[in-house]
Amino acid sequence: MINGEYIEDENSPLYIEGYRTLYTKGRESLKKDLKTEEIGSRNGTKIKTTRYPEREIVVGFQLVAEDNESFRSAFNKLNGILDREESQFIFHDEEDMFFIGTPYFEADIEEGRNAVKGEWTIYCQDPFKYSVDEYEAESFTDTDGNTTMMVEYGGTVPAHPTFKASFYTTKPEVDETNADDTSYQGNEDEKLGELGNCGYVAFFDSNEHILQFGDPDISIEKPEEAHPIRVSQEFTQAGNFGSAIQQLWKPNQSGTGYSGAPIEGGFYESYGANSTPSGTTSGAIIGYKWDAKKKTWVSSPVSDSSGSAPSVKYKMYYKATGRTASSVKLTVDITAVVGSVSGKVKKNWKKAKLEAVITVAGKSHTKTIKSGGKSWGKGSHKVPYTFTVSDLNPGTIDLSCKVEVKESGAKGSAGKLSSRSGNTITIPTYTDKTPTNYFLKASYGNVTQSGWHGATITRELPPDENGTVGSETYSIDASVKFSIGSSANDVTQCGMLEIMALNKSNDIVAGIRAYKSSRGKNATIQYVWQNEVVDKKTTFNADNKNSNLTVQIEGGWFRIAYKFGNATSEFYPFPAIYNFEDTNVTKVVIATYQWKAQPPMDWLGIRNISFYGRPESTESKTEIPFHNGDILTADGKTATVTMLRHGSDEGTNRPDLGALGNDWETLVLSPGTNSVHTSYSAWAGQQPYIRRCRSDEAYGRDYYQQLDSDTPYDSGVEYYNSSKERVYPTEEEYNASPTSYYQFMDAGTNPTVYCNSSGTVYSTQPTYEQWVANPSEYYVSESTAPKFSMTYREVFI
Repeated sequence: MINGEYIEDENSPLYIEGYRTLYTKGRESLKKDLKTEEIGSRNGTKIKTTRYPEREIVVGFQLVAEDNESFRSAFNKLNGILDREESQFIFHDEEDMFFIGTPYFEADIEEGRNAVKGEWTIYCQDPFKYSVDEYEAESFTDTDGNTTMMVEYGGTVPAHPTFKASFYTTKPEVDETNADDTSYQGNEDEKLGELGNCGYVAFFDSNEHILQFGDPDISIEKPEEAHPIRVSQEFTQAGNFGSAIQQLWKPNQSGTGYSGAPIEGGFYESYGANSTPSGTTSGAIIGYKWDAKKKTWVSSPVSDSSGSAPSVKYKMYYKATGRTASSVKLTVDITAVVGSVSGKVKKNWKKAKLEAVITVAGKSHTKTIKSGGKSWGKGSHKVPYTFTVSDLNPGTIDLSCKVEVKESGAKGSAGKLSSRSGNTITIPTYTDKTPTNYFLKASYGNVTQSGWHGATITRELPPDENGTVGSETYSIDASVKFSIGSSANDVTQCGMLEIMALNKSNDIVAGIRAYKSSRGKNATIQYVWQNEVVDKKTTFNADNKNSNLTVQIEGGWFRIAYKFGNATSEFYPFPAIYNFEDTNVTKVVIATYQWKAQPPMDWLGIRNISFYGRPESTESKTEIPFHNGDILTADGKTATVTMLRHGSDEGTNRPDLGALGNDWETLVLSPGTNSVHTSYSAWAGQQPYIRRCRSDEAYGRDYYQQLDSDTPYDSGVEYYNSSKERVYPTEEEYNASPTSYYQFMDAGTNPTVYCNSSGTVYSTQPTYEQWVANPSEYYVSESTAPKFSMTYREVFI
């Protein structure tokens, strides 16, 4: 398998008729490089260093064709398939592991024949193989409020995890339960304040190996911050550009675009080239119950009543993407909820191999979710499984589904799930172009102008806590869409996007412009400084492979940077040109334009933008590195640090936060039990956030929910009567009166604690019926401390 596709699979775009893999060499063992030295008259030698060298895997193959033309066509396709670098390779006899390598032909193939045998080689500069499954460490909070993450690591080579610190955000998270809810407006000026701010975070193990980020000097006492957030606005969900936001981000303000182009048209929420958001669908297969009142799926894992210890329940949730006329890609999150694993059954349970079989549209897809010899403790274990469903008709939108989990290798049937029907899988409607997430896009009015013409929106900056409007020292972070469509004719598309910081006289203090004004795929980044276009220009590829452009404008330091796919600029310093004295920024302008009558770009608009800054001197103040909604990611393998700031689509590299001086090489997961601890600024998270409950969220305590007539009978569900006693109805008895039965809803180990608007906890917590009757009457107190997580793959020789 190369990057997820088999050459031998007839349904794969890589399929070559007549090609067959015969054997492989070089996967099994790897000799260490040893450097030794002789010491005096001692026998033998002393080992100085050891290392594993690169690996080469040889693939033997056969290619048989009917005639010369077919042979040359097949071999040309094989050459094209192997013309790639640093790709993922999986072998059919070990589908849960992958290598990363670059393939090449080492020897010529025998000439004059249409049936040949040969070899090609995969050069792996990284000699190890990695688990396909990515694991997340189990975590718990200690008495000091810090997070400890525990890992029972089963690899044979130490692994470098990816560490993540997520800083508290008052904005709602978007998932499959609320993605279409227009009440989530994500409005700016939500009084973000200092909730979530932090000066320092660290990960460390019991051997004092540490990764620390931010500024440890501001760990104990909270400093006076130099640049608090003043504006933060997202346009990533339906309803983000409602009437309230349009009063803040005022559209079509004439005379504010630097280009001086006619302003017409307006902005609207868009999925890009398509009129309907049909690019992704999602839903529950098993283990969830649809709550008609809340209009959401409520977790309710299912199991076999015959299962032996430990108890294992399952739930599966799907996402459907990449729809074509004849296929769709399904990603199924398979979650196994394991009960207590006693010492008595632990050894036997470790032997169990679990395979999930998902049958969609009559074809079965099998995924090993637990290998024999793999330890699974109590708690949830999620394994994502992605596969392609083929042979569809363009009009198909509903797929039948059956699931089961097979168990082998251990005594008993723990983890087994008998075959059962799942919910219907609804896939996206087939369209000519694949949609993407929401963004704010422009219409361009009547195409009568020569040159550029388009729309703008302007945000007047709010005053700071001292009542001062404007700032000379500031930073603007923005994530925008900028690319042509994916069709062959879309190379004719043109467009321009500007982000400008203006003073009260509408002079441009600083700005950045991305534009494409001719046929092809190349676009240009251009900088504007004090009403002048800077000579510095950068050309990049604006094809449809990547459409996320991230830009940063920093005043006071006078510099600009951007990131587009693999094209990343360093901060570009502004030249020493001063055309006017007033560099106090009082407004931010976003503009998008069409070029003459050329087709506008499919992906041109704004995803989110933030402005933070303060005009007065910052000599005695400290820049707090982490703010509300930030996400810090540290890749232990590559020793890179990225920051996802204020809802941006892509993180920016931030080596200044702690790339140097950290124990990247030694803070690893070793075979056996590992624990990784965390710490953060003592002042962070001290102020809880009291928020009102939302009608779309689930009630967070154990309760018994009455079933309704739309809920089908399920042999894997535990049923109760109105007295909360366990009952065992037959399907006929259940269908006669579904509302006579109840289902126990488990809140887990962390039930929600409800309080009033002042944060006082109710001595008697509301019942489910009370809460559902009026959710907005109740509040919850949320911790604003950062949250930590760690993901990893198991590594093997």
